[in-house]
Amino acid sequence: MEKMMNQRMRLKIGELGEKHATRLDESKVSRVLFPDFVSADGCVLLHLFELPNLDNNRFISNEQIPDRTQLEAFVNHIHLSDIFEECADFPEDSLRFGLEIVEAWAGRLKVLFPQDHFHLVLSYDEFGSVVRFYKLRDDEEPWMDVERLDGYSDEGILVRII
Repeated sequence: MEKMMNQRMRLKIGELGEKHATRLDESKVSRVLFPDFVSADGCVLLHLFELPNLDNNRFISNEQIPDRTQLEAFVNHIHLSDIFEECADFPEDSLRFGLEIVEAWAGRLKVLFPQDHFHLVLSYDEFGSVVRFYKLRDDEEPWMDVERLDGYSDEGILVRII
């Protein structure tokens, strides 16, 4: 497993220290750290919410979501401050928790889908963190170009490759 990150994320993680630790709702924490992952028509999807662009478990492309990689990147993301309102006042805590989520999801995806490879993406800005993942496919472009992470100057980006 490999981790790549841009300079902004390196700096932010280096600044974290032990400043503040928001107490999070344990039932939400468990649900987010250990969610259900479902396989449908070649996609691996985070099952926390309804699954769009699937009709009877068949992928349906459209202008906004032309392929399975785009569907996964769209469906398989969570804004931590939306789920944990307590992180809205302390965005650094969403980064701390986001790092834990990436590790937990990487472990589960590797066990549940050992034949597949994934990008797990953690992004961070002044509003908090977003965690997402998508499967790597030979016939589709990755959602994020890991060779150009420093081009994302507005946010810190970490990509875990499994």
